[in-house]
Amino acid sequence: MSEQTANNIEQPTVTVVMPLYNAERYVADAVASVMAQTGVATELIVADDGSNDRSAEIVEKMARDSQGRIKLLRLKHGGVSKARNGALDVARGKYVMYLDADDMLLPESVKRLTDVAEKLTATDHPIIVAGMTLPGRDYKEAINHESREPGAMETVGPERAIELSLYRRTPGLDSSMSSKLFSKELFDDLRFRENTRFEDLDLYYRVFGKASGGITLTDIPVTFYRMHGESFTHSWSEGQLDSLAVTRRMMQRLGDKKRLARAVADRRVSAAFRLMVVMARCGEKNRRAMRACRLIIKRHGASTFMNRQARLRNRVAALIVSLIPMKR
Repeated sequence: MSEQTANNIEQPTVTVVMPLYNAERYVADAVASVMAQTGVATELIVADDGSNDRSAEIVEKMARDSQGRIKLLRLKHGGVSKARNGALDVARGKYVMYLDADDMLLPESVKRLTDVAEKLTATDHPIIVAGMTLPGRDYKEAINHESREPGAMETVGPERAIELSLYRRTPGLDSSMSSKLFSKELFDDLRFRENTRFEDLDLYYRVFGKASGGITLTDIPVTFYRMHGESFTHSWSEGQLDSLAVTRRMMQRLGDKKRLARAVADRRVSAAFRLMVVMARCGEKNRRAMRACRLIIKRHGASTFMNRQARLRNRVAALIVSLIPMKR
């Protein structure tokens, strides 16, 4: 692993971790959005995952003019988890945030999350502050629509936060690492699982479980999520099947808690049904994968159908798939 940076800067309060792979169309905007943050000492660690386009060169040039605020790590290709882990190993901030190379931070979002966090850390318990993600295609439009002042806040305990995030009904509370400020100590003994997809879903609930200071929900707009057709979730690959393995491990870890077990069952149904839809849309005829999805839905279908907290789509899918006989 090679590392490039300018002169050392002051001890950063926040480290922004950005994995990078072949994002030459977007990365300059992403980096610029971090550099535009004011009011809190922020470092950006870009972990290049062996890009074969101009991505790393673009960041390298921007790093030279950053007064040491940008650090570029050049890694052999090993996936987004390995890239993030490499950045975490050298992160110096009290807090950590995650930003994908095709997304952008909204103005002053780092300071606004940090201001909330600093008011919550008097007891020295690790905390998470969650903001909002604004999807779209126009960054300027996202800025114009974001609220300038943070409004209501609510702090929930780790177990309740995990439950709510699994149902994905609470704005800002989800399995994504984006739009959240984490106490760095939460990652002292946790890292992203390498050689698997859905790495956020695989890790987030374990991080939530360590946040003894709670997870604070805010309506602070944090991330502009760029919508385009190049996302992994919009196309079929064998890596899509990792969602089934990730939710299986989740059930193994959380299944002894009744409320969480019901929530995980619903998430497993959701993952299986989404895979069935992706395969159908892409014309993928993987009978083994389709059968695995149907078995999951049949196993957890009754629980999801009777669960009023589950999304209506999942409840309908559970009912329909459960009624269709399985072919041998």
